Amino acid sequence: MKITKTFDEIFDQLHHLYKGKWIQIQVKKDGLILSNFSVQVKDLQIRPLEDKGLCRRLGLKRKEKLGSIVIKGSHTENGQVVDCLNIPFKLGFDTMDAHFLRKNVSIETCGFEFILRKLSPKEIRTLSA
Repeated sequence: MKITKTFDEIFDQLHHLYKGKWIQIQVKKDGLILSNFSVQVKDLQIRPLEDKGLCRRLGLKRKEKLGSIVIKGSHTENGQVVDCLNIPFKLGFDTMDAHFLRKNVSIETCGFEFILRKLSPKEIRTLSA
């Protein structure tokens, strides 16, 4: 297991390990599963977030800035690439934790937990059936 703390290291690892792969994404908050879906990762990007409402809901101070790791993927038959998931993070050092395991990664940031798990070829076949 490798623990990573900075958003640029986490982004580099995600880009290296998950680009072009089918993954299952699970989003949790306070132990409750909010979302669970599968997607083929086409691209990953880092973007600034300027949503003041989101900053207020996350309990951030006015001067704190937010960024987002955007996972772009296709999960439909026509292969259209869309923004599938935004992983928000506070800009700075030690603002998020990522635990990289052999087949998955768990990212904790802004009170959320994002679990990304690589799908096996057998699981991918059942998705398309």
